[in-house]
Amino acid sequence: MTAAKTAFGLLPFVTFPVTRDTWETMHWRRDDSVRWREIIGGWDRGFGGGASALRTGMTACTRIFQFGDFGHDINRPTRGLREFYQQRRTERAAGWVGTVDIGLTYGVTENVQRHWASISVTRAVG
Repeated sequence: MTAAKTAFGLLPFVTFPVTRDTWETMHWRRDDSVRWREIIGGWDRGFGGGASALRTGMTACTRIFQFGDFGHDINRPTRGLREFYQQRRTERAAGWVGTVDIGLTYGVTENVQRHWASISVTRAVG
């Protein structure tokens, strides 16, 4: 039996405007998420969730999101990936969003992966 490798992380980031147009409308976004990943043999799985705040001009909104993904080595450094994602915005009458992604990642190094190709299935936002 192979020993498991486990990682846990808190990933905060803030996005500020980069163009004059978005700067004048005071557009910014803040995301905070918690991620957990475990690798056992050639299989890996990850789970997480978080919250995001977006402000454009005088309008602000918040969304709550959760995700889970599973991957497996196909031919190192290429891996297959399945991801399930859902989000809910806090505004009144905002709809639920859910996606299922199937894709490939490429391991640049042991700690860096690049999304290679992905196909998503989602219901319409609303």
